[in-house]
Amino acid sequence: MFPVLRPKIHLSKLSEFLGALYYELNFPLLGTIAGKENLENEADRIYSLMAAECALIQRNIASRRMGEYILSFGADDLRIIAGGESARRFRQNFFYRLAEVFYNLEWIIKSQRQSFSNDEFSKYETFWKNVRPFASAEDALIVDDIYNKLLLAIAA
Repeated sequence: MFPVLRPKIHLSKLSEFLGALYYELNFPLLGTIAGKENLENEADRIYSLMAAECALIQRNIASRRMGEYILSFGADDLRIIAGGESARRFRQNFFYRLAEVFYNLEWIIKSQRQSFSNDEFSKYETFWKNVRPFASAEDALIVDDIYNKLLLAIAA
């Protein structure tokens, strides 16, 4: 993604237009950031805004590529979309997240044992046992693998 300045100005004449001017940063099919600023005096703030917006857009693109449809469009604008590809992938994504929970608990018990909560683990363990019948064989293997490693780490 490359932002595009408008009005279209030949780069050799850009210095003539660095005063206050209206500009738009176009991200085709993704969004537009617009404002009236003095580009020279506000460069750091504009860069920070662009970086934050690009990071948000990148997270949404990555989410989409993973078949997850939990999209953020700002601090107070979270959208969850169901159906289609989401309906086909949500279970697998869920079991991956549960495996991630067990990986993190294993890391905590090995590196910060005093921070490990047996009560928290017990809740996740019970939950896993209750939802395991709904996991595909492949997803169950992924979660079981780290779950069993975590049990060994707890016993150590």
